[in-house]
Amino acid sequence: MLLATHLFACLAIVAGSAEGAAKRSASTTSSTKSSTTSTQPTTTSITISKVSTTSATIATTSSQASSTTSTSSVLTTLSTSTYSPASSASSTSSSSVSASTSVVGGQTVAQTILVFARSSAVAYSAYSGLEGYGIPYQVVLVPSTGITLPALNSSTTQGNYGGIVILSEVSYSYTTGFNSALTTDQMNTLYTYQTLFGVRMVRLDCYPGTTYGTQTAIASTGCCGTGVEQLISFTNSTGFPTANIKTGATMSTISMYHYPAVITDSTTTWQIAKFAADSANQFTGDTTAAVINNFAGGQQMVFFTSWATDWSPTSAFLQHAYIHWMTRGLFQGARKVYLNTQIDDVHLTTDLYQPSDVGSSFRISPEGLTHHISWMQNLNTRLPSGSNYKLELGHNGNGDIINATNIEYSATVDV
Repeated sequence: MLLATHLFACLAIVAGSAEGAAKRSASTTSSTKSSTTSTQPTTTSITISKVSTTSATIATTSSQASSTTSTSSVLTTLSTSTYSPASSASSTSSSSVSASTSVVGGQTVAQTILVFARSSAVAYSAYSGLEGYGIPYQVVLVPSTGITLPALNSSTTQGNYGGIVILSEVSYSYTTGFNSALTTDQMNTLYTYQTLFGVRMVRLDCYPGTTYGTQTAIASTGCCGTGVEQLISFTNSTGFPTANIKTGATMSTISMYHYPAVITDSTTTWQIAKFAADSANQFTGDTTAAVINNFAGGQQMVFFTSWATDWSPTSAFLQHAYIHWMTRGLFQGARKVYLNTQIDDVHLTTDLYQPSDVGSSFRISPEGLTHHISWMQNLNTRLPSGSNYKLELGHNGNGDIINATNIEYSATVDV
């Protein structure tokens, strides 16, 4: 079955329930000083023709831009004035970005997504979804000793990255406590690049704080213990409509350590996902699971849960929100999801486990097929326009022979 998709506007259908990643790592592992570990090839650029604090109109162009791995001067042709999410969180109008560095029309940005992670294994949780869509990316591993940022722009009008993803804040346990291996100056450089080129940032596996306009719902407390459930669901998908995500649909967070939050600054921060009350009654009401911040035009999406797309259907589902929001639903590539259901051995009789009475068995009937047809038709009404889901029946002629002749199954009746 092919779920309808369109180039540059993919509609993702993801279903499942699940478990997610472990607690935030307290790793103090150190390695050689950083380098780019995975780079995708030359990509088509997009032109941002208008940027505001809430939206951007984007048009495709025929120009080409290659991803760069240069670690030379960053933003050397741009003003180094920056805004700080922490300091600007008190007001949507406040900003320390000078007027000379305001976003103007005509900039172009490559579609390559810049991914910062502590290890290749961790980075996979960010780029696996990008690979699924065919979106180019570049991974930069950040050891505890720090890195030199890659060149973010080639000129005042050409940006090298169309989005930024940071996993677990690339934080490590230092003598002063947990801190990011990206310095304050480096983060300010990233913020400046965001503002100047209208590029959005995504931060996964974060601890609530003023940097995100939030705080923990219960002071310094995360969730959950072994076997404790706290469902997560989207509450507001208006920022990423092309993801076609259903609000209110819940997913499991068992084994996904997370930090239920509350919003402390509603002028810059709004909720897009929530945690429900947990099954152990530690958190008795809804709390915030993810937010979007708009700090004077610098926009970021933040999730307060661990992340592991390699085994967690929940992470695999949630990622569609940030991919579509970060790219504004406009990207090179396409995503096609095939769902095929084949029912084998139709017409054979099957012994039942329950009830376990001797002679209890089941064989499909015309009435049973009618129910399946009704279910299939109903499912198609809930899929995106253009989808066409069909059950495939694997016919087994032995069942007809056995039923017609009352001959018990054996190798002699195989056809």
